[in-house]
Amino acid sequence: EALPTQLVLAPEVAAPARGRFSEYGRDVAPVEGSAYRRRRRGVRRPRGAVVLGADGVSYLRKGEEPVTVRFEEAVALIDDKPGSFSVKSRDATTVTVMPAELRGGDEVERTIRARVPEALWVPHAPNVAALTRLVGALPKPGRVGAELDELPDLLSPTETPLALAEARRRRRRIGTVVATDRRIVWLYSGEDEEKVELPWEAVTAVRLDGRTLVVEGGEEPLRLRRVRPASAAEAIARLAAERAAGD
Repeated sequence: EALPTQLVLAPEVAAPARGRFSEYGRDVAPVEGSAYRRRRRGVRRPRGAVVLGADGVSYLRKGEEPVTVRFEEAVALIDDKPGSFSVKSRDATTVTVMPAELRGGDEVERTIRARVPEALWVPHAPNVAALTRLVGALPKPGRVGAELDELPDLLSPTETPLALAEARRRRRRIGTVVATDRRIVWLYSGEDEEKVELPWEAVTAVRLDGRTLVVEGGEEPLRLRRVRPASAAEAIARLAAERAAGD
């Protein structure tokens, strides 16, 4: 187990605990080092910066307390979401990094992984690992970051993602469309969440016209516009056509 922990509560007037206990959420000063900010504007994630120093990593956001993990106190490096990983300290403090969203994000990831022993790495589940590989082809992963965070919980542990794209459906909403070995799902995680899914056995026809994908089945067609990247749109259309033909 990466983080065996017990939480002990005590009155504020109590003396500090001795032995292996450490104060949960203790105030750790931010590291000094290079700040890495988002690669692009126009994404729905909060603004902030990852600061990488010789002895640790911090996440800074205006108006909030900084979050810091010292490498010597790291107990786990968890690949928990597509395209992201989290470094967890012994007191459960966590810094999450999405390399694709940061200028110099690849360097940040390489440096952190070099400082945290591989024995402490917690790898993705197989289907999340597959999603992570697909995320690399998205034109702007940060634009659909909220949807990518939800996909691991949306998919069954035994469900295999085969193609992934960003797409618009109604009122210019940008969401994520994923095709798995079982179904096709379009997900939007903005202010008014929306999810549309079709099991492959319900698909009757599909057509791809440029960057517009229409999948027939169910009560109404799933019509998606500006599906990107083009290779993913073609892969999804091919999968839907095979299922509609009964292959």
